[in-house]
Amino acid sequence: MITSATAQAIMNTLWFGSSLGKSISDPILYVTPENTLSFESSFNKAVQRGLQEMGHQPKNNPYFFNVVQGVSQEGACLRGHSDVRKMARAAGY
Repeated sequence: MITSATAQAIMNTLWFGSSLGKSISDPILYVTPENTLSFESSFNKAVQRGLQEMGHQPKNNPYFFNVVQGVSQEGACLRGHSDVRKMARAAGY
């Protein structure tokens, strides 16, 4: 799940222009080893329905063990971003 969450944070930031903090905190989807999809409860319902209509099988998963941390540069400053799932906050210098 960590790889999926990290890849989605990178894609949301680089491809879709979301801030790194938002990208890290956004809900994820995870493809299980059985090739089914697990969605975090707040994942976009329209996207879930669209994937199911294409034949993807959802799997109910109450737990997501992913935490992503990131660092962005804003001018000369580095800013740390901590995943809200971790219930902590990052600090940068």
